[in-house]
Amino acid sequence: MNERAATPNAGTVDLQIVGGGLAGLVAANLAADAGLSVRLLERQSHAGGRATKADHRGYRLNLGPHALYLRGALRRTLVDLGIDPPGAAPILKGSTGSIGDRAGLLPVGPASLLRTRLLSAGARKDLALIMARIPKMDPAARADITVDAFLDGLTRRPDLRALLWGLVNLATYNAASDVASADAALSQIQMSLDEGVRYVDGGWSSIVDRLRARAVGAGVTLAAGDAVTEVVLAPVSEGIAGTVARTADGQVLRSASTLVAAGSPAVADRLFGLGDHYRSLAGPPVEASVLDLGLTAPPPVGAHLGLDRALCATVHSVAAGLAPDGLHLASLARYRRPGDGLAPDDTRELLLAHGREMGIDPEAIAMERYLHQLTVTWGMPTAERGGLAGRPPVAVPDRPGLFVAGDWVGPRGLLADAAAASAADAVAAIVSAHDRRSSTLVVS
Repeated sequence: MNERAATPNAGTVDLQIVGGGLAGLVAANLAADAGLSVRLLERQSHAGGRATKADHRGYRLNLGPHALYLRGALRRTLVDLGIDPPGAAPILKGSTGSIGDRAGLLPVGPASLLRTRLLSAGARKDLALIMARIPKMDPAARADITVDAFLDGLTRRPDLRALLWGLVNLATYNAASDVASADAALSQIQMSLDEGVRYVDGGWSSIVDRLRARAVGAGVTLAAGDAVTEVVLAPVSEGIAGTVARTADGQVLRSASTLVAAGSPAVADRLFGLGDHYRSLAGPPVEASVLDLGLTAPPPVGAHLGLDRALCATVHSVAAGLAPDGLHLASLARYRRPGDGLAPDDTRELLLAHGREMGIDPEAIAMERYLHQLTVTWGMPTAERGGLAGRPPVAVPDRPGLFVAGDWVGPRGLLADAAAASAADAVAAIVSAHDRRSSTLVVS
């Protein structure tokens, strides 16, 4: 892979992308396929962003639990690009959960629904009816209500509500149900019930590796190792406005359009000089505490949820190649709320206790990695701002030629699906603007 520094004051390209994470790499591939000349700028020594894995003692660790939604925007876009990462669905049969002191089978099918001790007989009947209704519900009609309000409208049974709350946490990685919008949660649940998810072999870096190689093969100039400090409008030629990116080492890189896909809303505000414009629009970040455990022996179940405590434990290596031969990898997570003040040692002990509840033998733990405050997504769709449709659009207001993409941008998708969807929407707008400029030049 020839990732290199851009030539100082390099020539103008059609599109310049700042940030080489999932959104930036998806945009680079789509734009190159549309015939644009593309330069991708990444401040790290290699592209990948938060989708990069860590290799630790033979284990391939994602930055937190990652699942590829098979009906989501990312998977659809990858398939369109000729990439369908291998892996398998998590093994949920026999998995367990707890509500308070009560433990039992997760109701993932008719047999487990009949046998579970998590729910009363009346709650089991109600759950079957709710699950039949959910695929027919319109998420957009629930954009301005919170997850709490949505769940309150589904059931008055405390045990059933706790189970549904835990399933929403699992699908959204977000425990802030009094703030988060119901449309995003409902969309995730519908995708889970439809085609489900896949754990990806080799971790999510296998996705970014293929996107990166494909982009370079399509002619994208990939410049790594230099931070962009500012993105501004500037005249290009023929009276057509363009954009300029300035880097920390003094490069001035010109393009007809620039897409910032560099992570947080705060980064976009800083690069564009917009104060706190995007930070005020994007909603609070979603965070989790994650404990990865390498195991010499697997626990007796593939997943265990603390449904009323925002706790999740899954054995990812059962479905995907993430552990050395003969070993196993479990990922345990506590979904956090904004302002969550639980101390690192206390949270780690809580997750270890959840693992023991799952059946993990402490003597079988061969490797451990703990991440106390991991950013899951940079902006939460909130009911107050109208849910998914209330997130910032891809076009920067009043600055033609400047765009943003990321997991906090645009009206479609959540998590990595939002990154892919906003990248695709931004490229569509950029290609349309490029075609209009080309027509103007031909006519004149």
